[in-house]
Amino acid sequence: DKTVSVKNDDGTAFTLTGYTTHIVISKHFESLPKFQFPVTITNATAGTVKIELSESDTASLPSGSLVYSMWGTHSVYGRTILLQGTMFVEATTFEALT
Repeated sequence: DKTVSVKNDDGTAFTLTGYTTHIVISKHFESLPKFQFPVTITNATAGTVKIELSESDTASLPSGSLVYSMWGTHSVYGRTILLQGTMFVEATTFEALT
């Protein structure tokens, strides 16, 4: 698992109050999402989330380079991408590169 702080462009915390979050993983940003996992908001006002993938979650991912997007959904503000990056999956473990 990994704890991440979501920031605004000016470096301040992105307030996640009222949001639900999930992460989608695919081979390329342009391709349809292949995998989707929930993300736990641990401190909404500080913009802190915890990303946890179980052993069975990581076992379902193909080995190699993948991309991820973490989405936030709010009843008033709609959907927004909170984080994006690349990751490398080797066997049943993963490491975020960016």
